[in-house]
Amino acid sequence: MSTIIIRVLTVVWATISIGMGVFAFSVVHNISDGHVAIAAQEAFETIPEAIMSMMGFNGSPWFVDVAYWLALAAALFFAFRRR
Repeated sequence: MSTIIIRVLTVVWATISIGMGVFAFSVVHNISDGHVAIAAQEAFETIPEAIMSMMGFNGSPWFVDVAYWLALAAALFFAFRRR
């Protein structure tokens, strides 16, 4: 039963993160006249930057962004690995 709860929470976390990234990508892509690189960077920065802003920082460094997405990938891997 606890495995199901962990899997559901991990999928919800991934869905929210990817959904917010897609939303940020689409908004910045429309505002920046189609610059894909700027929009992609904003898509990956959205969630970690919001977390860092709530903690009182101004933005997030690149290694925090990478660590966030690696943590999400690791959580998905460990939640769905076979025992």
